[in-house]
Amino acid sequence: MIIGIIDPKTVFEALKPIEEKIIEKGPRPEMPRPWVSSPIPEFTQSVEEVVEFPDEDGTIGEVILAWRGPKYDVLFFFNLFFFLTFFFSFIQSKIEGFH
Repeated sequence: MIIGIIDPKTVFEALKPIEEKIIEKGPRPEMPRPWVSSPIPEFTQSVEEVVEFPDEDGTIGEVILAWRGPKYDVLFFFNLFFFLTFFFSFIQSKIEGFH
């Protein structure tokens, strides 16, 4: 994805020599795909951990959500994404009210 004030043609022109070098090397050996070619073991326990944010300014941070498990349902995650977007927007608006 190319975003910003840049001409995509310029990016692709810069990448062309690199792509040509890769192609010159010929076909690459098949590589195993992690989490696809081998089964994922079941969780044995739930873990909750508090990690201190290493910064003096604790007013902003980042939340990363990840799932590990069976093949996902696209519609479920589509709905979940919109729910979480709404939820975090709501939380953010409540937090901003305390300033």
